[in-house]
Amino acid sequence: MSSASARAARAHGEAFEAALDAYHAQLARQDLTCVRRVGTPTRVLGPVRPDARGRSCFRACFAGPQGVDFVGHLGDGRAVLIEAKSHAGPGGWDSGIDAHARSVGAPGGLGPEQWGQLRDAERCGAVALIVLSFGAAGARTFTPAELVEHVGSECRRTVRPADDLGVVGWHWHARVSRPATLAASGSGGHER
Repeated sequence: MSSASARAARAHGEAFEAALDAYHAQLARQDLTCVRRVGTPTRVLGPVRPDARGRSCFRACFAGPQGVDFVGHLGDGRAVLIEAKSHAGPGGWDSGIDAHARSVGAPGGLGPEQWGQLRDAERCGAVALIVLSFGAAGARTFTPAELVEHVGSECRRTVRPADDLGVVGWHWHARVSRPATLAASGSGGHER
């Protein structure tokens, strides 16, 4: 990948995450969710000093593996974990998940930590989602279980814009919300 295409891919990914931040803020204003972006753990290695532009700068390093991009909870109390991915290049997105539901660490795919967090959350009854943007070709939202089923049935790790996987679009809340009667039933919406 050339440096120009790498910069374009990074810009597309950052714009997509910013759009998800705005969507999550809109849902929070409506008291539907509380979802926040989570950064990679870092360790500060030196003193904080202003740079030439007056910004606070410091030396740092990554202190742990990168997990999912967003965590929070829904209005009914369920936890939600979301991994945002973007793929604006030709062909399909390589999920990095093999036919045995293991992460094989493909560049741009789901890393072992991300995949482990999503699968664990799904097993515990939380909402776990992968939100994938294809740029101008649209977006898809799907669960880890749906991805595993897709990889097995298609015999490939890649996801293409036209694949019948999950739902079209990245406005995920309507897909996972429960009727208001559950939350108002006094059970906190924890029935399964």
